[in-house]
Amino acid sequence: MKKIFLMASIVLMSVVLASCGASVPTPLEVTAETPDAEIAKALTDSYLSAIVIGPYTFGDKIADLKKVKVTSMAINAILEDPTFLELNKKGYKVYAVGHACKYGSKGANMQMGRQRARQVVNELRAVGVNTSLMGAKSAGDKEMTDAEAAGNPQQRRVTFEVAKK
Repeated sequence: MKKIFLMASIVLMSVVLASCGASVPTPLEVTAETPDAEIAKALTDSYLSAIVIGPYTFGDKIADLKKVKVTSMAINAILEDPTFLELNKKGYKVYAVGHACKYGSKGANMQMGRQRARQVVNELRAVGVNTSLMGAKSAGDKEMTDAEAAGNPQQRRVTFEVAKK
């Protein structure tokens, strides 16, 4: 049953993500024995890894959330997905993960990431997303997308993942 739900969900999300120009990875073959953590990673890879909130700012706020409508479609789709709802019963949530560039102390960057993630969750709530199944957390400056771009404003972003509470 998990296999059918995940495959149907991936087809639905492929349409949503394709509409915003994102590509979707090959779906995981899910069986009854597939560990929940693997399913959560597959959901993240299939649904959410292509969604990044941008553009970026230098301050403590995200100046432009043009993509929030497209993002809200994708987030709503996963929050309503039967596979995700089963994982949610087992302690998984959709997290907005805030990132920072290398400038500033580790503590300040963690705080900045948290603020970015919370703002995105608040914006999603404002456009009608049921954020009760979501959380916000920070990666600080730990997850740089390119070593040469460590100070690049594009490091100041919010991504999404499915993870244990």
